[in-house]
Amino acid sequence: MLIKDHDSILEIGFGSGNNFPDLLAKANDINVSSIDYSPGMRELAKNINKIDVDTVHSSQLPLDEDGDQV
Repeated sequence: MLIKDHDSILEIGFGSGNNFPDLLAKANDINVSSIDYSPGMRELAKNINKIDVDTVHSSQLPLDEDGDQV
């Protein structure tokens, strides 16, 4: 996947989040919004990656209409 600086990415089904570091290393100042249905996977991703994980409605995701990558 070609990721450029300042892109917004929606990742669906992130599981344990093992790919978060790779995504963030591909470009500067990118926004990655990730969705996973499983509470267990969200908790695992939070613990492995030391990130904040929030449960929000999809309308609250910080994405433009013209998302860069899906």
